[in-house]
Amino acid sequence: MPSNVGFFHQGEKIVRLHNDTRMKIGSANSTLSIFLIVLLLYLSGFVLSSRLMVVSPGDIWGVQVAKMSVSALHALVMVAPVYLIGRRSLTLQILGLSLLAAYFLYLMFLCGYFGYFGFVPEVYTFGFGNIGDMSRVLDHYFAQVLSWREPTLLVLGVATAVLAIRIKPGATILLTILVPVVLFSATFYRYGSSASLAYTGNDSFIRRFGVVPFVASSAQEWFAMDGNYIGAPMAFPGNVVDQLGSDRQRSNTENLNPSSFDRVSLIQIESLDLEAITSSLNGISVMPFVSELRKDCIDFANFFTLRSAGGSADAEFTVATGMLPSTKAPAIRYADFSAIDTLYHVLERNGIDTLFLHNNVSGFYGRNHAYGQLLPVLDAEFLEPGDNRTEAEIATDALSGVFETGDRSFYYFFNFQSHGPFKWYSEDTAARFGVTKGASKETDYLATMAEVDDMIRQVFEVQRDEYDAGRAVFLLTADHQSGLFGSPAVVDNLRIPMMICGANIQARKSNRVSTSVDIYPTVLSLFGINEDVQTMGTDLQLGKDEGIAILPSRQIIELSEDGSISIANCNEDCDPFLNYTDQFILQSQ
Repeated sequence: MPSNVGFFHQGEKIVRLHNDTRMKIGSANSTLSIFLIVLLLYLSGFVLSSRLMVVSPGDIWGVQVAKMSVSALHALVMVAPVYLIGRRSLTLQILGLSLLAAYFLYLMFLCGYFGYFGFVPEVYTFGFGNIGDMSRVLDHYFAQVLSWREPTLLVLGVATAVLAIRIKPGATILLTILVPVVLFSATFYRYGSSASLAYTGNDSFIRRFGVVPFVASSAQEWFAMDGNYIGAPMAFPGNVVDQLGSDRQRSNTENLNPSSFDRVSLIQIESLDLEAITSSLNGISVMPFVSELRKDCIDFANFFTLRSAGGSADAEFTVATGMLPSTKAPAIRYADFSAIDTLYHVLERNGIDTLFLHNNVSGFYGRNHAYGQLLPVLDAEFLEPGDNRTEAEIATDALSGVFETGDRSFYYFFNFQSHGPFKWYSEDTAARFGVTKGASKETDYLATMAEVDDMIRQVFEVQRDEYDAGRAVFLLTADHQSGLFGSPAVVDNLRIPMMICGANIQARKSNRVSTSVDIYPTVLSLFGINEDVQTMGTDLQLGKDEGIAILPSRQIIELSEDGSISIANCNEDCDPFLNYTDQFILQSQ
């Protein structure tokens, strides 16, 4: 018996040792699995940040990686849904899986949205109208946004869910949440101030510092709204040059082209680069018409884009109002135009008809809201479903109709064909340049711009007789660059073309610093209208090459006396100009 007892005791020790070993191995495996879950979540945040992070002035790649790394840590808040997935309650499991799925779908959406529109929208701007607008351009959207990020996020999401179901992590994993919570608190207050935003060179840095700060700061703004407007009433801050320019700039009041015209045409091209005008593709000039026309125009070398929460549509807003766009909401969609004395109101008071033309559906980006308010003072035409006319046909048909009336008129055409992914050019164009669609984004872009050049030529020919007679003037600009011709200098990546052309216009190169807020007073000047209007811009025809530009990123661009361009942060001085627009933005639109 004693020997048997000893045998059984020895056996029990072996079993206990085996069980202890299994528990330790299991614990190690569980710890490794938990580590993998945390790593997968972190990588998902890093993938998102790689899309949303914008290079700040002077930042090297290592600094950008560091920013993305800190931003990615906020993804660890998804540890909470992972914990729920491991509970025994089916309800909690479904809730956890739903939250995890929603998170990864949201990441994929933000990656795509930023890739297409170039900005991250505030949460409170997502209404059914915006969703409807987006559904109208899904062909463009999906053709452009799908990259390695979306499938990567899908794989990360599925792997995270599978691991969570298998290992059922305990409550101790929730301690990991302390890390992103602390980081969120620190980054929200450190990077949320205007001074810090200016220092980083990124007007929406806080919104790109992870999903949690983005949602939290958007919600905070939403609940803090006073009344229907997102900004409090404030006095007009005045003209930018008058208020912030030097004495020599404020004294610059000479208009070198005092002629009054009967017709003014403004063509605004999506994604037009200065490089495209001078480029060739396989030895063939891409934009020969525009390249030749600019020799007879005031050609601006320092005209800069203004893009904020409204993306491309900010160009339309600034032309209409002479104000800087809102940094908080898409101004063209949410502006209360009944409270703004727009360019179109002034033109109507002076007997001038306005036609706005966009060859995209009216609802996209809420243009139906904007131009629905402005219809009493202008006509707006949009491409309707089933209309298979080319862009050139749409533009020339509309302009011919305007000219047939014989009335004084302002024609404003916003081109859309050249929006990415730049694959909408014909097979004939592809054959002419010897390119294959989809071979590279650069060749697709240049081939598209060749067709845009021909469209511009056809629009110009409709008005040539009145142009040659000195009764019509032609303006050509863009909303922003394509982003395909990057430069280490931030300023270079903000330049867009601007040309003012007319038989009575003194052709010259101008280094004047300006933006689209200057178009409003320029159009009035071209029509010979002398009204005291509240516009932040200045007539582009003024002689001296100076000027000043405020960007939504709270930076200011100036031309120095030696002809060089300087860009600097501008906080308190710029705030009145940037905040002024918010008092006209209705969240309820």
